Amino acid sequence: MQPGSRVHGDHGGDRPGGGQASQEGLRSVEQVTGRMSAGRAALVGLGEGALIGTLFALLLFGIFFNGPAFGYLLLCSVVTGGPSGSRSA
Repeated sequence: MQPGSRVHGDHGGDRPGGGQASQEGLRSVEQVTGRMSAGRAALVGLGEGALIGTLFALLLFGIFFNGPAFGYLLLCSVVTGGPSGSRSA
């Protein structure tokens, strides 16, 4: 390849941002508002797992159940979804 020749599709520096990354003046800022204890993290996970279990129950299995069986389905989804969510937190 000849000096100064380009490969098809290589725009180099012809236009702003064309193949060159500038990191001048960039900085990352993170604000931490407090610590989360293990118990609080487990409770948050429990709530998220229960919510996901309920959504799965409603969306996937809710059409097959009615009456008291539907209430039992929601109860089972919360009981099984909650602990699985707190384990993953």
